[in-house]
Amino acid sequence: MTSKLEQLKQFTTVVCDTGDLEAISRLRPVDATTNPSLLLKAAAIPEYAELLRSVVAQSKGDVGLACDHFAVAVGAGILKVIPGRISTEGEARQTLTEAQFRWASNEDAMATEKLAEGIRQFARDQEKLEKLLASA
Repeated sequence: MTSKLEQLKQFTTVVCDTGDLEAISRLRPVDATTNPSLLLKAAAIPEYAELLRSVVAQSKGDVGLACDHFAVAVGAGILKVIPGRISTEGEARQTLTEAQFRWASNEDAMATEKLAEGIRQFARDQEKLEKLLASA
């Protein structure tokens, strides 16, 4: 008998909302997301103790920088376990306006190409949907 999670995986992309690598390894989601609250919980996991010491030492007393390094390190660890993508929510102090986001994305060739590919894929999917609806 298949579990509810396995049944769900047949119809949708499973996303894990945690920083707990053990849980991610066990549940095997496609994508993952994390945020400061989840990272705080992850920081309490004994397996992260050495990583925490390392990012604090690297950051030379800058707590915000240590948090950023920890988030990136946890995200990189998660990417080694999942086949898809990870999104990490950050602090409001790092929030960009739409204009700043567009400028930053334009400066990054990879980001520009990924966005363009996403738009192309969306257009292809829309065409498929239109054809499917027209034939119904």
